[in-house]
Amino acid sequence: MKRMLLIFSLLCVAGCGWGDYHARDWWGLGYEEAETEPGVYLVQYTSDRNSLGEIVEFWKKRSLEICQAKGKTGYDILSAGLSTSNAGYAGMASPVSPTLAVGYASAVQYRHYAGTIRCKEGTR
Repeated sequence: MKRMLLIFSLLCVAGCGWGDYHARDWWGLGYEEAETEPGVYLVQYTSDRNSLGEIVEFWKKRSLEICQAKGKTGYDILSAGLSTSNAGYAGMASPVSPTLAVGYASAVQYRHYAGTIRCKEGTR
C-alpha cells in the first residue's frame, strides 16, 4: 500500500507542473482569456510561484498564441498591469505531506498579470 501511495504521489507531483505555462487549473493558476469584442481579448496569467518576469513572458506567449490561432501575425497591447492577492490556509492538510495536517498554516501570494490586446490585422 505504501508503494502504491508513493507512486501515486510522485505521478501527481510530476504531472502538476507547478510554475509551468498552462491553462487555468482548478486552483485558479495559469492563463485564461475572453474575447471582449471582435479581435480584442482580455488575457490573464495567475501564478503563486513564478517571478514577475516569467509571468509577463507567459502572458505574452498566450497573447501571441491567441492571435496566431486567428491567422494574425501579432498583437498590440491596449492595457496591461500586475495585481496581487493573498490567500491564507489554516487547519488544512498539506498537499505535500499528510503529517503536516495538524497546525499547517500558510499564506500564499498570487500574482495576476492581466491586459487587453488587439490582434494585428496582418496575416502570417
